[in-house]
Amino acid sequence: MANKRKMHPLAVTFIFALVLLTVTFIVLYAFVGVRYVNDKTHELKFVGRVENGVAVSGRLYYYDGRTATLDAENKTIEGKNGDIYIGALSGYLPHGKGTLTKADGTIFEGDFYEGYCTGNATVTYTNGDVYIGATDHEIRDGFGKYVKKDGTVYQGEFRKGEKNGFGITSFANGAVYIGQYVNSIKEGNGAYLFDDDDIYVGEFSADKRTGRGIYVWSKSEEYSSEFDSLFNVELNDEFKSGFLAYFEGDFSRHFIDGDKTDATTVNPFFQTFENILLRNQIEFYIGEFAQNELSGKGRYQWLSGRVYEGIFENGVIVQQITE
Repeated sequence: MANKRKMHPLAVTFIFALVLLTVTFIVLYAFVGVRYVNDKTHELKFVGRVENGVAVSGRLYYYDGRTATLDAENKTIEGKNGDIYIGALSGYLPHGKGTLTKADGTIFEGDFYEGYCTGNATVTYTNGDVYIGATDHEIRDGFGKYVKKDGTVYQGEFRKGEKNGFGITSFANGAVYIGQYVNSIKEGNGAYLFDDDDIYVGEFSADKRTGRGIYVWSKSEEYSSEFDSLFNVELNDEFKSGFLAYFEGDFSRHFIDGDKTDATTVNPFFQTFENILLRNQIEFYIGEFAQNELSGKGRYQWLSGRVYEGIFENGVIVQQITE
């Protein structure tokens, strides 16, 4: 009778290790509650302990290569890259009120939704700037207030992290802009109060006065405070609609005959502005602008009441219009 062939020692070791691994997995799964989850929706994998269907502790492996440690008991998720979240959780995701401190020092405090700061939040940046308002996936999106370290304050609409839409900016030097933005650049209709109390109302392009506009020089302290009060407005839907309606309606008629027209809007900003234009004791220009300069057809009135109407180029009179 032939001798039975003995198994190779390495094969025995392999089988033993496989059995041990299987037993260990069964014990961990059945008695400890360890689970593996591949969450394609949120682009992460979770390996850790689960109780009553809720993740308690474990490791998170994100599809983009980041890793983190979950500790649901202490309501924390600590990333290997230095990000730390403390707050409400839904399973292994930040969800509800919480605070995320990024590795670079940026702090998000407010609403979280399915892993991201989404909703109303306060964001403190490492350079000292602060944003208070709507967010979407940690990006400024919606209505918000941005306060720069130097004291400049913007209140208005954001989209994809940039100022987009209607807003008001109060600059650190005292100047104020009310109007439209595109990708954080003044673009469209706006009004600007300068730090010396001059005021411009008109069109902007590429951050400069370009198009039709009215420029009023403040030559007396009597009008300075009044100009300033024009910009102390509440930025609500009623004001915005009135502001834009003025440009689309009566504002454009200034450039047909050069005369003031009554405003059809109840907007208090323009009611006061119209009253200022009625006075003879102010110096103002109504006409066309290019690259911040008086350029094109326009009408200029001096403090004395003398009026010039003609063509301007780079702020200089070049041709008088004769009827």
